[in-house]
Amino acid sequence: SDLHPLFLSLPGVHQAQALLQGIPAFLEGKNFLNFQANLNSELARSLALQGYCQRLVQNQGAISDEDLAPLKQALHSWPPYRGLRSPFSKKEFAACVKLLRVDELFSQEYLSMEFNPEQPQVSELRLQYLTYFPLPLEKALRTWGAMAARGHSLRAKRIALAQLAKYANASALYKEYTTESDLIDLKHVYIKLLQSNEASELITPAISGAVALQKDSVSADSELLTALSQVLSNLKIRGSHFSAMCAARKVTKEASGVWDTFRLKVQDFTLDASVRAVLDDASQCD
Repeated sequence: SDLHPLFLSLPGVHQAQALLQGIPAFLEGKNFLNFQANLNSELARSLALQGYCQRLVQNQGAISDEDLAPLKQALHSWPPYRGLRSPFSKKEFAACVKLLRVDELFSQEYLSMEFNPEQPQVSELRLQYLTYFPLPLEKALRTWGAMAARGHSLRAKRIALAQLAKYANASALYKEYTTESDLIDLKHVYIKLLQSNEASELITPAISGAVALQKDSVSADSELLTALSQVLSNLKIRGSHFSAMCAARKVTKEASGVWDTFRLKVQDFTLDASVRAVLDDASQCD
């Protein structure tokens, strides 16, 4: 089309404004990657991908491998451009991602995360990019769970924990990727992290995740309470003591006898005044 070179000659800001209204009618799968690469701003390239995705979602009954190929290549390309942050928050884009087999698209990364998370084969930046792609929780536990437990850096572990939190907190886009049995397994992942870490940056989000998955405060989870008492007994992670004490109070809210037992167990620990105050006044956690 004669409009193709004319569109590409526009300044990036004007291309982006036009793409906000939808991608050009002349754009097809076979020329998408070339078109996108020649746009004149990061935002325009991001909006082009978003628009192409929306077109595919609208035409799901008639999508060919030729249509999907540029989408797969654009999503897998490295480095991803920062403008992807915007479309990835859109429901339309989530629907587009469902057209793909994410586990196949990033199979090499997921293998490295599952079997060799100690090595920086998947960089922190790449990990952050992968957080835009939901996996079934069973698969996420093997990949993101391994990275959270044995990742090659503190930041890599934190990224993994943030990803797992989307399942624990029942994020709207992640509910359909979970089962009750997998959520139980996720809770055990959190508890193991509490038992094996001495970094408050990891302990605190693990506490939050485990508490989010505690369904019944009448029969408080003894395994979780044991892990929380271990946290409180460890002076190296004082920064997480307040979170741990408040978590214990929360999960025993309707089980006064269990709270009394826990309280007796930890009252002789070396605790900061603000943490010890929770023993007598749960409102300190509000």
